[in-house]
Amino acid sequence: MKFTVDQNSLTDGVNWVSRSLSTRPIKTELLGIKIDATGDEVILSGSDLETSSKAHFKADILEKGAVLVPGKLLAEICRSLPNKPISITLDGTRVLVTSGSANLLFQLFLSTNTQTFQSFLKQPEQLQAILSQQQLHRLQSLQGAMIHYPHLLVCM
Repeated sequence: MKFTVDQNSLTDGVNWVSRSLSTRPIKTELLGIKIDATGDEVILSGSDLETSSKAHFKADILEKGAVLVPGKLLAEICRSLPNKPISITLDGTRVLVTSGSANLLFQLFLSTNTQTFQSFLKQPEQLQAILSQQQLHRLQSLQGAMIHYPHLLVCM
């Protein structure tokens, strides 16, 4: 994987996704941000099992690929880089981040892979609920309220 992007696009995307990373993870994958550069644009994704977030941006993708990187570390690196184009390159089990004269190299999560992480982000395709008439009236009485469950959003 290798791509080049402007500093603002990458920093904005990483900051957005890093908000949903777990602070007390039950799995190492929940500390990571998945960088997916397999299509026409780069997609960043993260989750803490309750909330998931994604960001995408245009980039000059030289080599396609996907990788799971330490999210908070990537956020700190992006914020500290100069306002110049950033190049991210996968080098075996390490990621090289280059911007201007700055070169930073850090390790990937060795015990994880992007397929395992992707399973955390899957949402059900369809969700059905069976409510009694009393439950439906109760929901209707909450007009204007928003009820959020991990995979169910009911807006009135």
